[in-house]
Amino acid sequence: MKQNKTPPMYRKKVACTCFIVPAYMLEKQILEGNQEQKKAAVYNLKLSQMLHGTRMANSRVRTLAAASHQTKRRVIYDMKHSGNELELPGNPVRYEGGKDTGDSSADEVYKNSGLTWDFYNAEFGRNSINDQGMTLVSSVNFGDKWDNAMWNGTQMVYGDGGGGFIKEESLTVIDVTAHELQHGVTQYSTPQGLEYQGQSGGLNESWSDCFGIMCKQWVNKQKVDESNWLIG
Repeated sequence: MKQNKTPPMYRKKVACTCFIVPAYMLEKQILEGNQEQKKAAVYNLKLSQMLHGTRMANSRVRTLAAASHQTKRRVIYDMKHSGNELELPGNPVRYEGGKDTGDSSADEVYKNSGLTWDFYNAEFGRNSINDQGMTLVSSVNFGDKWDNAMWNGTQMVYGDGGGGFIKEESLTVIDVTAHELQHGVTQYSTPQGLEYQGQSGGLNESWSDCFGIMCKQWVNKQKVDESNWLIG
């Protein structure tokens, strides 16, 4: 078998939009929820489909080499409830080493993305998502009570929840952050990034679930039989 000698940071990657809440769950809420829940689910589904469609329209991208850092680098942005993907990442509100912003979502994402970086570094000797010191970029307050969070191929994006399906501020907890960042690790660790559909998409999701709960157990110093094994 011919070996690919291209450095990992220069290889073409499949850009995928990976959501914590799959479309079929929103569709079920549209069918079975009350009027308020149905309205919220339609909004969430339309927004998720728009994000996925935009990403698929540019389905293959060349990932530029990030600056090689040996310590964690985080930048948190605020979308101020805009649901326009073209405005991502938004306004920068916190950089590595910066003080709390006072926005609970921004500060929790800052903390939990750092803990996830620590987990991969301590347990697997991995230097960030791509093992090349990639800066962890996260955008919070995306959309109007958007009930989802996603890895969009280059960064994390978080809604606030509270749209009738997910409780407010429950999307920025450690296991959700680790689950979504694992999608990035998968993207940079497998030959084709485990394309996000069919069986490969199922494996992609399964890996994120497994590493998400492992990270949560690691942070909480839990043994396997002490964990609730629930994501989010």
